[in-house]
Amino acid sequence: MDPIFAANETLGRFFDLTLPVDPIAIANQMGINVYYSDNLGKLTGFYDAKKKEFLIHEHKSSQSQRFSIAHEL
Repeated sequence: MDPIFAANETLGRFFDLTLPVDPIAIANQMGINVYYSDNLGKLTGFYDAKKKEFLIHEHKSSQSQRFSIAHEL
């Protein structure tokens, strides 16, 4: 699937028109849990498809965390 199409489809289904966009709320609506960890090494975050969860590095900036969640979505 084209990533731009997928992003637009996700926003169309889950975006509540409130700015800034809340990627955690969108992930939760999609049935994906978001957890923070300090045990990710150099990774900022990743998606575990089997567990339907994002693991996000807790010591990165909030902007970096938001970007990682949006990227994984």
